[in-house]
Amino acid sequence: MFNYYLSGYQGALEGGSEMVMTAFNTFEYLPATINRYLLTNIIRENWGYDEAVIIADYDALLQTKAHGVTKDDKDAAVKGILAGLDIEMASTAYLRTLEAAIKKDKRIIKAIDEAVLRVLKLKEKANLFNNAFSGDDKLLAELINSKEHQKLSYQLAVESVVLLKNENNILPLNKNIKVALLGNYATSNDLLGAWSWYGDTSQTKALNDFFEVEYLSNGEDYQDYDLEKIKKIEAIILTLGEEAKESGEARSKANINLKYSQVKLIKKLKKLGKPLILILFSGRPLILTEIIKDVDALFNVFFLGSNSSKAIYDLVYGSVNPSGKLAMTFPRSVGQIPLYYNHLRTGRPFLNDDNPYTSHYLDEKNEPLFPFGFGLSYSSFVYEDLKIDKSSFTLDELPTIKITILNESKFAGKEVVMLFIKDEIASISRPVKELKQFKKVSFQAGERKEISFKLKYQDLAFYNQDLNYQAEAGEFLVMVADKSLKITLKGDENEDFK
Repeated sequence: MFNYYLSGYQGALEGGSEMVMTAFNTFEYLPATINRYLLTNIIRENWGYDEAVIIADYDALLQTKAHGVTKDDKDAAVKGILAGLDIEMASTAYLRTLEAAIKKDKRIIKAIDEAVLRVLKLKEKANLFNNAFSGDDKLLAELINSKEHQKLSYQLAVESVVLLKNENNILPLNKNIKVALLGNYATSNDLLGAWSWYGDTSQTKALNDFFEVEYLSNGEDYQDYDLEKIKKIEAIILTLGEEAKESGEARSKANINLKYSQVKLIKKLKKLGKPLILILFSGRPLILTEIIKDVDALFNVFFLGSNSSKAIYDLVYGSVNPSGKLAMTFPRSVGQIPLYYNHLRTGRPFLNDDNPYTSHYLDEKNEPLFPFGFGLSYSSFVYEDLKIDKSSFTLDELPTIKITILNESKFAGKEVVMLFIKDEIASISRPVKELKQFKKVSFQAGERKEISFKLKYQDLAFYNQDLNYQAEAGEFLVMVADKSLKITLKGDENEDFK
């Protein structure tokens, strides 16, 4: 838990987050919403964020009754406030029951005072005492639609798209060729995603508002299309995928393949012999193994918000160069799940087919279809020399790692340079590799740059079996793209650096 899950929350707090929301699930058989170990011992005492305001998810406090760990609203309220839960969302158990509970347990009034103080301090930081109407609907509407916010929305959309395939460099398209725009997202402005309950789609333009096409259809069935018109075009842009309502809370799926009708459509369009560019909308990694050979190019665009269509248009025609990388893994088949890049090592790693008694599938490859960190560009980046200023060092003299990268293409672009580390021998089993640092770097066409990473204590440290956060002396493997080198943290073999 400490090495995988909690680090993200700690990073958010280090980055300036003022609030933490509890999850619906349990940890060590106790719901997070009333789990004092998580809320107080870790966040406030261990990490030192004693002023962080902790809020329950929607009705999560009263849902502890369904978990079978509280008998009624009063019991839930008492356990919540004593655990360190400052704000109860949606339900009203605090308001209705804590006043009476104070008489039976003197700890409660102290916990209430501490919770109120944290909330008041946050309001003061947010300037709510001087400007209580900063959330006014009219003011928010003006802010959301401001040029500054629209510009940021567009930039986020452009840099979030991931180019997964570009066979024979079919992209970017020439604006002079005749194209067809097909599929259920061709004319849709429902592009805001699952968590935009109050989003105004009237402010969101559809793809056909930007693309000038010879033929347009939002049909999802082959029979919906005028094949005679399609035969006259030079490329097909097909928009398919999940609906926004299929993503988000309470939207789990056992089958994450594309719909059968969509797979069938892709395969039929492929037979027309036209370049086929797939714009895929989704709120999760999908199984694309069945269709990946049938498309010439593939953009995974997720749900990009109010500037989705302009961002996609600019990427397809190359006025912007794609630079997104996958923050998750795309499996080949559902049987590979859970599948993640930073998995632990196994005692019987798969090397080849000569030894059947290794960690592998009989009917599938071990590797994903698209790994974490994957993403293509119109530029061609060549990773050259990987070097380090000192390969053996102590924590007082952490080294700098440098990699030289050349953009050998005619396109200016951005590259996400990722530094992975593997702890070769440790007191507990460590992952095959972990992303420790990354930088998004701009390159002009033909430009060569040297990128530096200053190694940090956190890049080498982990929580051991005693939950001590420490770096252990020994060898580490540093990896950047396909380049790697070994480094050594000096010290006694059994020495820990805290």
